[in-house]
This record gives sequence, structure tokens and C-alpha cells, in this order.
Amino acid sequence: MLPSWTTDPETPLPEAAAATPEALRGWRLRAPQENDAALRASFSTVLRASAALPPDRRLVMYDADDGGARSAPLEGPALPPASSPFRKRLDARRNAKPKKPDEQRRVCTPFDPDAFHFGKIRNPAERLLRLQLTGGRYDLLTNKFPLFPKHMLLVSASLVPQQMTMPHLRSVGELIRPSSFCAYFNSWCASASVNHFHCHVIDELPPVAKLALVPGAVLAGGVETLRPDGFPGHCYVYGWSQVGEVGAAVWAMQKANQPHNLLFSPKHVYVWPKPLQRPARCLGLRRRRGYSNRVSSEVRCCQVVGPLPRDSGRAGAARLLHCLPPARLRQAHRRARGRALRHQHRPPPRHPRAAAPAHPLRRSRRRRPRCGRLGRAHL
Repeated sequence: MLPSWTTDPETPLPEAAAATPEALRGWRLRAPQENDAALRASFSTVLRASAALPPDRRLVMYDADDGGARSAPLEGPALPPASSPFRKRLDARRNAKPKKPDEQRRVCTPFDPDAFHFGKIRNPAERLLRLQLTGGRYDLLTNKFPLFPKHMLLVSASLVPQQMTMPHLRSVGELIRPSSFCAYFNSWCASASVNHFHCHVIDELPPVAKLALVPGAVLAGGVETLRPDGFPGHCYVYGWSQVGEVGAAVWAMQKANQPHNLLFSPKHVYVWPKPLQRPARCLGLRRRRGYSNRVSSEVRCCQVVGPLPRDSGRAGAARLLHCLPPARLRQAHRRARGRALRHQHRPPPRHPRAAAPAHPLRRSRRRRPRCGRLGRAHL
């Protein structure tokens, strides 16, 4: 029988995993079929054992592929229902998941040893595999509230924040490329709930990765990217041979405090820049009765689908991010924010006068808003 899930702030991750096998080496040299079998068997064993336990002692609460989640095609003006491969999925069982912290302001937030991190887990049964990869030692952990089939967590054994680096990039590629699994990464301020480096590993090819790839934007320095054909959002796709360019793009987003999501398939890396602030209509859903899990599910669907164009701000932010160098991007961001705040908080006149009727022979001149295209892109 599996022990209950417990944490101990005094127990670091290496000591907690002392009862687990030695770290597996040479993962990238193994056959993809062998790696797939190892990942699926590790998760399925814990899932079957958890099903026989009471809920408070389960390591995996349910099987995400058991039909308990409600799913429907993702319809919209830019997504014809007949040809859209995307879907929206709501799993009410995720209501019991702890709420992620709201105090997320900086993408590169330092690691806090006093907050929850995966190093506080002392139950060795939660560690499915130990892997020695390019970036160091990583643990494959169970996900208590899975959203996808075989939903696991790849966690760094080092106590480092949720920030993608080149060693982490190469390590994720070393795990995913010799398999049929995919992984996705959420930066801080982009739906990440724990500020300790981790990626989500899933036994599913997301719909966006099933679309054909066509030539996309040419970025600064002549870097050529691809884009999913027919995808209405802003998505930048790189081959694994361009891992250095992916690292440079992530570094630029971190410097510009731009939240981002990454999807790793065995052949490509998908990059989505995201707005620093969610749209207002999304923030209001949590207060409505019966929608306690709506925002969480919507965000997590967009983690793998990518942010869809809902307003000019998101599209403009994505364009500016990849058209301007980091220094100019930061300068433009500060100027646009200042102009928008001055325009927003301008006090009304003390004695407003009634508008005079327009002269029949005088052409009316429309006043241009103080917040131009650049300002709207960051609001």
C-alpha cells in the first residue's frame, strides 16, 4: 500500500529520494519504444495503486482519460467548427486542486525556499523515475490532478526558480525527442503554480502540433521560424536544431518581463508569448456561480493550444516582442505605460461645459487618442 502524500520543509529532495533507484543514464540512446513503455508503466502502476486507496491517500486522484471531463469543439469566428482541431475541456475534479499564488508580478522571480517547492516532498512513491540529463539530475513526479493522459511532472533536483535556461532546454529535448511524449512549460506569470523548475510531460500530441507547418516570421538576426498552418494565434515554431535560437527568444522574453508558454514535441518547439495581464472578461468568470474552475481550465487549455487573438493588445504584444530588440522593447514598454496611465487618470474638468453644436461649414476634427498603437499593445 502506498503511503500518504506528505511534505516536510526540513527534508531536501536528494535525501527524500534516497529510497528510489539510481538515476537512469543514457536516456537519449534508448529506443523510443523502450522509453515510451517505461514512462507509461511508471505512471500506470501508481494510478492503479491509487485507485484502491481513499482520496486523501491517493497520489493520483483520477485517470484524466476516463471520460470524466467534459469536452467540446472550440468554436469561434476565427475557428470554423467543421475544420477546427481544437477543443475545450472542463474537469470539475480539478476544483480540489490548490489555488496558485496570485502575487505573480515578475517572470524572473527569485526562488523562495520558504514557499512550497518540490524539494519538500518526502514520499519516495511520488518519484516515478530519476533521470541524469544534460542539465543535471531530474525527477519524474506524479501529478495529483492530471489534465492529460499520463500527466507527469519533470522537476529539477536543484532548487532553482521556474525559469527556462539552456541546460533545461537541452534536458527537456533529451527526454522528449527519443519518445512519443510531449512536454510543456509555463513561465511564472503564465499559469505556473510552483516557482521551482518543472515541465508537464503528457502522453498526447496537442492539436496545434498536428497542424502542418509553413514558413513563419523572420526574426531579428535573420532567424527563420515556422507557424502552424491555419492557427489564428501567434505561434513561433523552431526545429530542435535551433535550440540556441529558442534560448535567445526565451532570454529576451525574460528580460522584457514577458510571460510565455513553450510546447516541446519530439520534432519541434512551439513558443507563445502571453500578455502580462489577463483580459478583464476572463478575470470576472471566477466570481460567477458555477464557474469556479472555468478560468483554471481555460488557461490550461491555452497552455497547449496557445493564446488565441481576443483583442489587439495580445496581438500587438506578440508582434512587438519579436520585432524589437530587448532594449527598445523595454524602452517602448515604459513609454507606452506612462502615456496610457496619464491618459487614464487625467482628472475631469471642474466646470464641464455643454458641447456647442458643430458649425455647418466647419469640418469636425477627430482627436487622436494619446495611447497609440504601441500603447494599446501592452495594455
